[in-house]
Amino acid sequence: MSFTSRASSRATGTISSYFSDSVPPSSPSYQHDSSQASQDYTEDGYDRQSRYSPSIASSGPSTGFTTASTATSTAISRPSTPSGRRSRNGTTPSILGQSESHDVVCAVSEARGVTPTVGIATVNLSLGEAILSQICDNQSYVRTIHKLQLASPSRIVFMPSACPPNEPSTFFSLVQQLIPEAEIASYDRSAWSEVSGIEYIEQLAPEGDIGPIQVAIQGKYYAICCFSAAMKYIDHQFNISFSLQSLRIRYQPSEDTMMIDISAMQSLEVMRNLKSAKSKECLFGLLNHTLTPMGSRVLRNNMLQPPTDFEGFIRPRYDALEEMVTSEEMFHEVRKALKLFHDIEKTLTKLITIRATTGVFAAEEQITHILMIKSFLESVPELFRALQPAKSELLIKIRTLCRPEITLPILLNIKKVIEADVTYMKSPLDLRNQRAFAVKSGISGMLDVARQTYREITELNQRLLDTSNEIVMRSDTVIRDLVSKLRQVVPPLFRVCESIALVDMIASFGQITTTRDYVRPGIEETLALKSAKHPILDKKMASDYIPNDYYATERYRFHIVTGCNMSGKSTYIRSVALLQIMAQIGCFVPAEFAVFPIIHNVFARISTQDSIEANLSSFGVEMREMAFILRNIDHKSLAIIDELGRGTSVRDGMAIAMAISEALVDTRASIWFATHFIELAQVLADSPTVLNLHLASRTTVSEGGLPQLMMSYKATAGTADDEHHYGIVLARAMGMPDSFTEFAEHVANDLRRRRESNRQSSASFKEMRRQRLALNLYEALKIVADSADKDVPVGYLKSLQEEYILRLKAIDDM
Repeated sequence: MSFTSRASSRATGTISSYFSDSVPPSSPSYQHDSSQASQDYTEDGYDRQSRYSPSIASSGPSTGFTTASTATSTAISRPSTPSGRRSRNGTTPSILGQSESHDVVCAVSEARGVTPTVGIATVNLSLGEAILSQICDNQSYVRTIHKLQLASPSRIVFMPSACPPNEPSTFFSLVQQLIPEAEIASYDRSAWSEVSGIEYIEQLAPEGDIGPIQVAIQGKYYAICCFSAAMKYIDHQFNISFSLQSLRIRYQPSEDTMMIDISAMQSLEVMRNLKSAKSKECLFGLLNHTLTPMGSRVLRNNMLQPPTDFEGFIRPRYDALEEMVTSEEMFHEVRKALKLFHDIEKTLTKLITIRATTGVFAAEEQITHILMIKSFLESVPELFRALQPAKSELLIKIRTLCRPEITLPILLNIKKVIEADVTYMKSPLDLRNQRAFAVKSGISGMLDVARQTYREITELNQRLLDTSNEIVMRSDTVIRDLVSKLRQVVPPLFRVCESIALVDMIASFGQITTTRDYVRPGIEETLALKSAKHPILDKKMASDYIPNDYYATERYRFHIVTGCNMSGKSTYIRSVALLQIMAQIGCFVPAEFAVFPIIHNVFARISTQDSIEANLSSFGVEMREMAFILRNIDHKSLAIIDELGRGTSVRDGMAIAMAISEALVDTRASIWFATHFIELAQVLADSPTVLNLHLASRTTVSEGGLPQLMMSYKATAGTADDEHHYGIVLARAMGMPDSFTEFAEHVANDLRRRRESNRQSSASFKEMRRQRLALNLYEALKIVADSADKDVPVGYLKSLQEEYILRLKAIDDM
């Protein structure tokens, strides 16, 4: 039986800026047991009832194993939540903005050891696609669980040895707890065969893809075994196989994409709005101007896992998008052509799927598929003509894949059987008539007789229905031969679909870029943004939004952002993460100038919610999420942390925030840390890699004589003014008695004076300032050395020297 499935333009700026304790100029024109593992996972930030995991709908006690229809396949039920409650934080599919249901079977297998290796094979039965991966994970299986959550499988298959009634493996227990929406099953050990997996690839993959796939999977034993098990399980459990050389199979290395923590996706509103799932006020809603379901899926997949390969993926997209937005006529013609396409990707998948179903309904479905493919092939030349002026590498490649030499022979073969003027219709009645006269006259005499009867008995409902069914069944005899021929040419049609989806995504970026005046980012080691905006609020507030600057290098990687309530700290730090995601999927960004590094992981610690289901307070949730970040963050990561430590006492919160901050500094990750703890900013200001920023505000007097705060929403170097006492100002504005607020202000000033006196007299403080000054000089000289302009004026270097000496003397005189 056949089986197939498918800056350095970092300008030097003013001299003094290099020796201040602030940012360089804002204008960047330059195996263990299961119980222990579950505890580790909870410490890592995962919990069955936390926001990371979907809700569990089970309302009764666990029933353990239930035997399926055969002895080789077993389904596993799950433990229920306390009192059968659903998690109030929603399910993972809703967090990820899942808009359409897919049948996805995922087989997983692990090599137990100090550093577990996990094989994954995901087969999407709705899209005719199989993705193989092999992940070298840690003891908490963070990357593997994340990948499974993004795949949203409807069924996960394990080896029997990993499941009850045997002692469940750590990995099995974590999957059972953290992906409760998927049905879990086991399948016979003999199905997990490397030899069978390779045979499936050779039989099912398009001939031109077999060689590259074999190269990619060399040494990936567990991924290949999982693919074998997945294909045998699908055939055995669902009685589904696939036509030869038609399944899209690819190996996906986990290190080639950015990992965005599920919590970060939710709190940053990457895929859906936190308040309303139907709202388009999220990053996906902002960018999704696609005109085809295929384009929408590609956009979603890229936002969930942005690429990290600049030359292979990101730069070609930038070039294509730049050409698209500068060639207005081509842009409009491409958008016009895209409106003609249906979701042909699913249609082709149904065409290559061999199911044991017969009858009128199956025959009608086959004819409908042929009509949709015919309509699709007739639309492809419009896109080819629209891309005729293209000069960028990616658009030329897309146009080449859509050339008439590929699609026209297939269309002509269809037209030998199908009438030229018959097309796919959305109206059920119109579609029935189109199906009745789809096959050309003269191919089948009995079919022609049945159609003549159909014409004569119109409006005689029952006889009409009977005759219509007869026509469909006689047409099916002819259509089957056509379907067999089309299955042989499905691979190039899938490539055409992928090309259309990609150009649709780029055109969608072009739509938002031209309407919002975005700029093309550069990719370097530095992050430098001039007048950048939060993409979602920029659209909502238009000209009222106040832009900000961002700067991060190897020298400045830990940013502490201070300011009063409602000053814009949270918006400021969230913006940089959203803009980073936009840049890595190939989209332009809302800024005057933008340079980004390549980031491999994005983490966020923002929410202030507690977790009743997990019996955790808001501070407990904070600590769990920070434990997860600290265990997984590295120098290729970006993390945004908002108001850490505010869920407990001021002293403990400050101490914990300080300890965690110092640990994060050591990771060399890019950190954006918003806090109300002014002391934290002051202490860490002496660290050579820390940069203090604040969003300023000022006090004014209202017409009623009450003080009020006016926000600038502009980030500047330094810490928030400790003398400002904005909390006291707000207390006055709320009507607190003057005697109370005056005494509070007196106490605050006294405490500040004592702190400053102790700090300024410290010899270690002076030494830290000297070290910071020397590092700033080194940074300035390094930028000059790395500059493309080698003609550096001698006067500039002399000015650097004089400035350094003056500031060194000022420190000694303190």
